Amino acid sequence: MSKQKLEHYVSQSLKHFGNWYLKLQVMPLAHTTSPADFIVITQNYNYLIECKQVTCKSVNCKEDMQGTRKNYYFYIDRLTQNLDLLSFENVSMNNRAFVILLFWHGSLKKSNCFIIPIQSFNDCEIIVKKSLTEEYCLNCDKIYKLSVLPGSILDISNFIV
Repeated sequence: MSKQKLEHYVSQSLKHFGNWYLKLQVMPLAHTTSPADFIVITQNYNYLIECKQVTCKSVNCKEDMQGTRKNYYFYIDRLTQNLDLLSFENVSMNNRAFVILLFWHGSLKKSNCFIIPIQSFNDCEIIVKKSLTEEYCLNCDKIYKLSVLPGSILDISNFIV
């Protein structure tokens, strides 16, 4: 399995739906960065997909006032490829860029996975917050929750066409 669980699940899902894709690798010795984790080419569109995972452990969470529910944060600063994704999408009308965000709770069935178009990610409302919580993602109409199909496949068929 890959270093990041989400990258493995996205790779499985792209294979399952028959999309041509390439996992982009970072070359630290060459001092180069990758604009995203995956590039996907379909008949109609080209996609860049960046995967980000929040492992929900006590270190990454804060309890609410009653001390019952924990809230997990994805800090916006962790998306260093933001400008690359935006520029890719602005180059052509056929280019799309997404961030897939996973709040990992020990297994894929217990976890929440979201797909966020890069334009929505850069919406003023999200940027001002400086972080995304799992609860905010569940309630935001610009952030889409991915369902899990049998075989640990993320249902990306509505987004990668």
